[in-house]
Amino acid sequence: MREAANLSTDEWLLHNKFGQPATRRTVTNYLYTAAKLAGIERRGPHSLRHSFATHALRAGADLKTVQELCGHASPRTTEVYLHGSKRTRRDAIAKMAAHRTSLATESGKNLTQAGATRGGPDEGTANPA
Repeated sequence: MREAANLSTDEWLLHNKFGQPATRRTVTNYLYTAAKLAGIERRGPHSLRHSFATHALRAGADLKTVQELCGHASPRTTEVYLHGSKRTRRDAIAKMAAHRTSLATESGKNLTQAGATRGGPDEGTANPA
């Protein structure tokens, strides 16, 4: 909201009932009302920021990108959202295992292809000696 003075009203995401850019207080009231209607505990604007950063990191966005999108001056501020869960760790291990398997498969293909281009025993051809 600090950059508000530099934006025209059509560039704003949320507007008040008069068509003007929503203030922090208006956004907070929107969120409190929506939370109440949804039957969940009271949440403010920071919870959206926290949710965005957490989900972006879990979806694979790198720390530097999330830092820039959140407007954090320091990566240490963004690291708060790196609270890992068992699922996050399990997913990371699965990705590493899949990557290792694909590398091994590619290496195997490359070795087989190299043998085929040399006309070696891999192809079942007789090697004239």
